[in-house]
Amino acid sequence: MHMHLSYSLEAEGAWVLHQPKVLLPNVTEILAADGSIIDPSVRELLDQAMVRLLQMAKILGQQR
Repeated sequence: MHMHLSYSLEAEGAWVLHQPKVLLPNVTEILAADGSIIDPSVRELLDQAMVRLLQMAKILGQQR
């Protein structure tokens, strides 16, 4: 389903960051009741995704 959604978004002109791929199937098992992330590997993956997102935002901002 993730792949199909990515293709659909791209077909409509959206920018999709394919790596790192962040899929959280059992989110209730990785979040504490207060919303904090329990699993350090998930925290690292989200950190990587944010770094990549900021890199792309910078690149896109320079293209204006």
